[in-house]
Amino acid sequence: MKRMEGENPFRIRPAAQAQGPGPAHRGAAPRLTVFEVVAAVNGAHLRGARALLGWSMSDLAEVSGLSLSTIRRLEQNVQAVGLRSRRVAVESLEGGGVRFLKLEDGAVALAELADRSAGAAGTRF
Repeated sequence: MKRMEGENPFRIRPAAQAQGPGPAHRGAAPRLTVFEVVAAVNGAHLRGARALLGWSMSDLAEVSGLSLSTIRRLEQNVQAVGLRSRRVAVESLEGGGVRFLKLEDGAVALAELADRSAGAAGTRF
């Protein structure tokens, strides 16, 4: 798998641009900022996102540039893993076509883009 370069294809909004759903998005879950994603996502979310994409741990390691042992530790919720590693893993999964959504009750849900090539082009829910 090839790692994407250039403009941010992952479509995680910076905190300054984050906003709740407007009238056109009534009922939609708001997008999470980078900080919110990194703070909210745990190992089960990462495993679920990989499963949606059909990626192995090795695939995620290759795409993200992280080591396989780091991916394992992230998925096991080992506290010693840095926030940078978690952010890189989340951005890689989002780049592959998975979105992390915050539900009204604060839970994090996963969604897969119907057209994964659209994810790199900037299509959002």
